[in-house]
Amino acid sequence: MVDEKEFHRCCGEILRKRAAVEDWLEFFLSHYFCRLHTYRTFMFTELIATRMNFNQKKVVFHKICKRENVDKEKLESIKKSIEKVQEIGNDVAHNEAFIDSPTQENIALRHKRAIWKKEDRLEVNDILVQEVKKNYTTAIKGLLDLHEELDKKDKLLHPFNSNAFVKIVKKEDKFSDN
Repeated sequence: MVDEKEFHRCCGEILRKRAAVEDWLEFFLSHYFCRLHTYRTFMFTELIATRMNFNQKKVVFHKICKRENVDKEKLESIKKSIEKVQEIGNDVAHNEAFIDSPTQENIALRHKRAIWKKEDRLEVNDILVQEVKKNYTTAIKGLLDLHEELDKKDKLLHPFNSNAFVKIVKKEDKFSDN
């Protein structure tokens, strides 16, 4: 049984995880298209990535992964985790709360339809929060691992277009020719 305070705590936690996954997708996209971390990264994020909806970000992410020949199993695992967090987050954000029965104080969510079945009901509790956290962790770890993998690949293919090169040049600038 979930009381109102617990219900809202769980909803908040789920919505924060959903927002964080979307932010990490933006991070991935921004850093994929703007390898050097300059004002361009922030411009891309501000002018393009933040104006895309969650589904558009997922489509671009998937296309990048296919283009870069990311391992299919790894990609599927990340995609499933992202989609699960998004799905549950959307249910929490867009479904209506209701009290199970007049005699109980158990709050749940249901679709905003005139006709709904008992299985349409979503219990918002710590079990659901743990499921979201598990998928959140898998998604974030996967996005970070892919970011590092693609960054390494890019540095090997284009050594003069990487942060490592910029650091080398800056170090050498400190030395004089004398």
